[in-house]
Amino acid sequence: MTHIKKFIKLPIVKKFISVEALFWLVFFKIVLIVTPFRIFSLLLGKHMQYSEQEVSFQSDSPKTIARCIERIDAHLPWESKCLVKAAAGKTMLRLRGLPSTLILGVAKKKKDHLTAHAWLQYGNEVLIGAKGMENYSVIATFS
Repeated sequence: MTHIKKFIKLPIVKKFISVEALFWLVFFKIVLIVTPFRIFSLLLGKHMQYSEQEVSFQSDSPKTIARCIERIDAHLPWESKCLVKAAAGKTMLRLRGLPSTLILGVAKKKKDHLTAHAWLQYGNEVLIGAKGMENYSVIATFS
């Protein structure tokens, strides 16, 4: 019940961003489950390109969007992987005309075991997925 009270007290703009974040997190979770990655990747943007490095902050600042995605994700009954959160953030930024780059990386954990990670970059700042990204080698970018 306290989460509902906190939501009600939010300014209208943050309520809208929260509902939008919920929508995109659910959307990309479902799309990632039901489609092959080659189809999913078409939604991410231009392959092997970085977005423009020019940044501008608005009332819907990229940091606000990223924090909102993390906050909403913490209350979902499932775990959203980094790719889902980065795709949701990228889409929300793109709808606001803000360029960003979704980056995919891999790391070798054991002899025959690779792990993957995705993060979202706006200009030179990593908005989503910064934790541990330095351990991954970039294999794809989407602008």
